[in-house]
Amino acid sequence: MTRFYVQSEAGIRETVVALAVALSVGGLSFYLARMLLAREGLESTPPPHVEPKPGRRQCVVSGGRR
Repeated sequence: MTRFYVQSEAGIRETVVALAVALSVGGLSFYLARMLLAREGLESTPPPHVEPKPGRRQCVVSGGRR
C-alpha cells in the first residue's frame, strides 16, 4: 500500500503550539542557568553558632553498639 503526503502551509494553530514550546523550553533553561549560577559556594567550616564550645566534649554515637 502506498501512502501519499500532501505538503501544506503551517496554520496558526501549529505556529502557536511551536511558539509556546519554544518559549517554555527557553524560559526553563534561563531559569535553571540563573539558579545554578546564583548559588553560593559551600563553606568547609560550620557557622559560629554550630561550633562546639572549647571546654565541652562532644559524644559521638555510631549506629553500632557501645
